[in-house]
Amino acid sequence: MSKKISIPLFIIMLGSLALSFSNCNKTKSCPAGNLCVEGNTFEYQLRPTSAKLIIEVPEGAVYGNAAVTITDMVPAYPANADFGDFDRHFAGGFFNIEPNDLPLKQLIRIAIEYPGSGIIDEEDNNYEEELRLWFIDKDDNWSIFPSSECDAEKNQVFAWVKKLGKYAVAAEKECIVGEWRQGDTIAEFPYYQRVMFNIDGTGRREFINDCGSGDWNSSGENFKWSFTSGLLDMYNFTAKTVCDTISFTTPDRHIEYECTGPTLFLGDLPPVTYTRF
Repeated sequence: MSKKISIPLFIIMLGSLALSFSNCNKTKSCPAGNLCVEGNTFEYQLRPTSAKLIIEVPEGAVYGNAAVTITDMVPAYPANADFGDFDRHFAGGFFNIEPNDLPLKQLIRIAIEYPGSGIIDEEDNNYEEELRLWFIDKDDNWSIFPSSECDAEKNQVFAWVKKLGKYAVAAEKECIVGEWRQGDTIAEFPYYQRVMFNIDGTGRREFINDCGSGDWNSSGENFKWSFTSGLLDMYNFTAKTVCDTISFTTPDRHIEYECTGPTLFLGDLPPVTYTRF
């Protein structure tokens, strides 16, 4: 009789032992402000108008429940921080997630929900389709995180990552994009000429003309632009009228250019160096 009872009892004991080992890394609850062993979604938003950080932690991604500290790096919203660059449009979301050296067992998902106003720059260029998640290292170097994506319906950029640290939302852009001016104030105009390159491949150029007897005239033309073999193509110019009498269309251009960020050189006829406005 005792022999028959010992077999199921032994099986029950083995089952209990296996269950205890399978749950040895589990916790009974997920404390607020933690990335948790059993998996959780962590959200942080400084105020309703701020960008939002969302961290999705799969089960078993961390070695133990880990408290994290979040710092919103944008000093004021609407985002007015100078985190943009000549080759980058900053879209208003930037967070430091600490501890930066927290070990992770597997990938977690980091998403930043950006403010709606962050997608447009001062020249009304819309960067939303180009927005990606960027990582900022200890030397403040910015780099796009591999495989990051933009979900425009949710106003989010996201990526699966295996380290904490500083993350931001931004878009790559050509240095040439923006408004450029040449010359000081003349008559009632604040420049001698101006050129603007938009991210959609369109642009506009304006000239200030001396029409005699103190009469100054502004003439403008729209165009399209692209790059070919390291040269700048400006083409499909619209007609412009100079001094209300002369109307003509600029021929297509295939010219040398150099953009340093603060300045833009166009090897046109004549060559012109513009200053970023």
